[in-house]
Amino acid sequence: MRTTDISGYLVRALIVLLVAGIAVAPVLGEQGANEKSDPEGAAAAIVMTSAGPVAVEDLVPPYPPGWEPSRSPAVQGGLYPATAFDPASNTLILYPGWNVVSTPLWLADGHDTIAVFDDVDTAGHSVLWYNGSSGWEAMSSEEEFRPLEGIWIYANESYQIPLCFKPVEEQTGATKHLYSGWNAVGFYGLSQESARDTLISLRNAWATAQGYDAETQEYEVSMIRGATGRHSDQRLMFPGKAYWVYLTEEATLVPLKATKDSHDEDYPQVGVTWVDNYDFDWQNPLSQSSNTSHGFYNTLVEEGGWIPMFEYGDHEVLQGLFTSSDWGGEDLKYIDGVDVALFAGHGWSQWLVLSGVLEVMPYINCNWGDYDLEWIFLHGCHTTGDPDIFKMSMPYRTMNGVHLICGFATEGWDMNDGENLADKLLNGETVIDAWFNATDMTHDPPIVLRVIGENEACGNDRIWGSGSVILDPPVDSTYDYWDHECEYEE
Repeated sequence: MRTTDISGYLVRALIVLLVAGIAVAPVLGEQGANEKSDPEGAAAAIVMTSAGPVAVEDLVPPYPPGWEPSRSPAVQGGLYPATAFDPASNTLILYPGWNVVSTPLWLADGHDTIAVFDDVDTAGHSVLWYNGSSGWEAMSSEEEFRPLEGIWIYANESYQIPLCFKPVEEQTGATKHLYSGWNAVGFYGLSQESARDTLISLRNAWATAQGYDAETQEYEVSMIRGATGRHSDQRLMFPGKAYWVYLTEEATLVPLKATKDSHDEDYPQVGVTWVDNYDFDWQNPLSQSSNTSHGFYNTLVEEGGWIPMFEYGDHEVLQGLFTSSDWGGEDLKYIDGVDVALFAGHGWSQWLVLSGVLEVMPYINCNWGDYDLEWIFLHGCHTTGDPDIFKMSMPYRTMNGVHLICGFATEGWDMNDGENLADKLLNGETVIDAWFNATDMTHDPPIVLRVIGENEACGNDRIWGSGSVILDPPVDSTYDYWDHECEYEE
């Protein structure tokens, strides 16, 4: 183990020049102009219900007692619903008739009950909540108004309901247990997200999600997992709204938003990215990057009970998954929104190599650890070959709270190491030992692995649920690192 201080380290002009000439990755969520989709939304899946097999697009969510919409949800309405939340004034917007709403964040003490709706003329209707295990329940003014809970409320006229949120430093993560069948689920967070990303922690348990347009008093077009076209799961879900979500089995929803809270051990989260297919070398794809990522992800989820948050491959892997908002990225929802992350693909000492021609992800554009990330594995050549790069300040250090960055000091091989790595982590090995020992199983000398840590104490970390984890270390210009020459033996 070695300790290094790079206070006053000068930014190398070569890196800046190289990066300046590199093509920028596509903006998150952009759809290529030539991208084709099934006009019917690929909505051919069948689910088993209490009434027998039903096509997903024909599933009909529950109605509030005594009311039915003007037409069946199976005859679905618009794609662009009315706004339910105004972020400028932090107000919920109610339209005449039934509204399906939620609070996008935790509300401040004294302002966190259904009493926020006390001034609404409900025409004698109760405020309703749908319990996925037992059905409709009326809510009293004293009951808590919590994130992720979908509330049905009738308004005799239009209203704007001011919400008083807790301060940012008091906002914590929210989770919700969902049941097989229909669940009323509120949207968490202040920025819109695709259904795929919003519900990704449910994996294959969710079949369809359907919103309600309070302005037209009609259900919206459903969003079906894995579909394209008008039923696409890339369509957006919005703050202030709630959605009907149909599950084929029970699961826990953990929103794709990071907050520093005390729930890491209760709900540890994992995300993976990989690139097998490179446009600049399309005739020689990697064969094991996706296998490494899937093996790591699935083992932590299925054997360790970790919450699955994202698994993106090839051209889905964009700069914005890794980079901070200062560089136009959304790392707090992706790499920095999980506790452990893994990238597998080509790399270099100053960047990760993405799918597009001349498309890279420079480390100096990153700011890892100020939200949730404790550990990241970079399974590619030379990915930790230059430790100093992680402590350069442009405008923040890449290591900004992350405990350990595990990679290769030299070249690495296209091998499947993910399942072995996850097994060793779950069996209580330190993060460093697990990385060294798992990679030893497939790599010979002179391959050298390198782990970079914020300080020496980080070297004792195990992952959540498998041993001790140090408190987030103070961030400064120093780092420690550990090298290991691979020792594979037949």
